[in-house]
Amino acid sequence: MVITWLSIVLLFIAGTMTAFAEDNDIIIRKSVVGKRVLIEEHVIEYKYYKYSIADLNDSISHIRNTTERMYYNLPHYTGPRYNDYMKYRDDINRVKSITLYYFLSKGKDAFLKKKNTLNWVSILLRNNGDVVVSDFTAMVSLLTFCTPEEIVGLFDEIGAYKFAAPIVPESDYKDGYLLTGKGICYPEYDKEDYQEEIK
Repeated sequence: MVITWLSIVLLFIAGTMTAFAEDNDIIIRKSVVGKRVLIEEHVIEYKYYKYSIADLNDSISHIRNTTERMYYNLPHYTGPRYNDYMKYRDDINRVKSITLYYFLSKGKDAFLKKKNTLNWVSILLRNNGDVVVSDFTAMVSLLTFCTPEEIVGLFDEIGAYKFAAPIVPESDYKDGYLLTGKGICYPEYDKEDYQEEIK
C-alpha cells in the first residue's frame, strides 16, 4: 500500500504519466503543466504524434455541442461561405507563421529542419474570430525537442491570435464555428526534393 502511494506521488511530481491503449496501437503520454494536462498520442501504425490539451478539448466539445457548424451543402458548393476569403486565407497562413516563429524563437531550429516533422495544426475557429487550437500532428515526438511547458505555450500563442471577423456573413451565422487548419513545412517544400522522391 505504501509503495503504491509512493509511486503515485512520484508520478505526480515528475508530471508525466504513460498509459497504453488496449489495442497497443496508440501510446498515450500525459504531462502535467501547472493545472493543465498535455496529451501526446503516438499512433504507431501510421507513425505520427498528435498533441492536445485536456481543457481545450473540453472547450471544443462544449462549443460543438452548443453552437452550429458554419457549413453549407449547396448544389454546387460544399463548405463555408466566407465573408472575405482573402482575409481568411491571410489569417490561416498567419497561423503557420506564428507556429514557425514560436519554434525559432525557442531555438528549435534542429527540430524544424528535420524533414516533415510538423505536419498540421488544427483549430476551431468561431465566427467572431476567436481561435481554439484543437491539436498538432507531427511525425516525430515534440517532447524530444521541447518541454511540455513549451508545447502548451505554443497552443496559447496561437489561441491568442484573432482572425478578421466575421468569418462568414452574420446574416447566416451570428455565432458558429469552423473546424479548419494549416499544414506546416519548414523550410518550404523544395520541388527538387519532390522530383527526387517520385523517381
